[in-house]
Amino acid sequence: MGGEASTKGDVYSYGILLLEMLLGKRPIDKMFKDGLNLHNFAKMALPQRLVQTVDQILLPREVEEMPATTTIARVDNNENEFEADEEIHGIVNRLQDLLSNNSLTGRIPGKLTNCPELRVTDFTRNKLSGNIPVELGSLKKLVMLQIGGNNLTGDNIGLALPNLKYLSICTNKFFGPIPVSLSNASQLEILALSGNNFVGQVPTDLGNLQHLWWLGVGRNNPGSNSAKDLDFLTSVKNCTKLEMLDFSNNNFGGSLPNSIENLSMQLRALYLDGNKLSGIIPEALENLINLTSLNTARNLFTGGIPSHFTKFQKLEGLALNGNRLSGPLPSSIGNLTQLVKIYLSQNYLEGHIPSSFGNCKYLQYLYISENNLSGAIPKISLPQLLVLNLSQNS
Repeated sequence: MGGEASTKGDVYSYGILLLEMLLGKRPIDKMFKDGLNLHNFAKMALPQRLVQTVDQILLPREVEEMPATTTIARVDNNENEFEADEEIHGIVNRLQDLLSNNSLTGRIPGKLTNCPELRVTDFTRNKLSGNIPVELGSLKKLVMLQIGGNNLTGDNIGLALPNLKYLSICTNKFFGPIPVSLSNASQLEILALSGNNFVGQVPTDLGNLQHLWWLGVGRNNPGSNSAKDLDFLTSVKNCTKLEMLDFSNNNFGGSLPNSIENLSMQLRALYLDGNKLSGIIPEALENLINLTSLNTARNLFTGGIPSHFTKFQKLEGLALNGNRLSGPLPSSIGNLTQLVKIYLSQNYLEGHIPSSFGNCKYLQYLYISENNLSGAIPKISLPQLLVLNLSQNS
């Protein structure tokens, strides 16, 4: 529109047309999502799996009748209601990728071990129940196991999978201690265990997972409201690539240990909310200068808002609400100019609202209700502010 004419657009459109004709699919088909598009669908078929990907109308009869032992790159049964036991293991015996977004019921079939080439298994948001079959431990090429959002249960998820990089079992009904054997999956990059019924202490050898950048154990029941509950943080210092650490809404007690200063300098998100942590918020946090989100809400922290928070120059979200913090609102918060959300409600903060808050030009949410604040509200300009809650103060 208004630019120089070019043949590149025509070539691109012609290429799309050719792919549609060859594959019998369109760019707007439901299967193309989560990074899968018409281009890379075609690319992954070349050269070994072209016959299995091309529109069957274009194939001679003898090719259409190829046996089921042929390698299939991807199976998408989107919006079906298969029973996993009866359908999945009967498809092929050299399956490589099995995708989510189905309405699968029943159990995860142990006969998936007949698919030795299986790399990606994604059963997210289905209706599966029962245990994870121990037979899956034989799938040595498995890179991703994603089974969140089901009704799976059991206390044995310690699969010895040497190439596993992504393990997500969120929002199921797993119980018992978090398996120590998970630390043997040394290639893990994402370990997501949130939303289950795990209890006991978090294993102290998670530091063996040196490729880990995401660790989520929130919304479980580990910990015993004791000083030893966060001992696992000492080993996590070896996870130098860690960017997200979530152990919110658990039963952790005691104070934040100084070992927290040894966490990865790459850490961007730290969620400690919804526990029973007490004491002051330690200065040891000041080393985490790349934080963009810090949440210590709904604990028992006391003392003032630390002055070292000014080192968090990339911070966008700060949640300290629901603690026992006291003292004035530090004017230094105004130096955190990237802040979008501030939650300080339900504490014992006092004094006035600093005019320096006006430096937070990106601020959209400011909650400082249910404190002991007083004085005049400063005349400041917050052009993007959506919510301001000052209720129930002095």
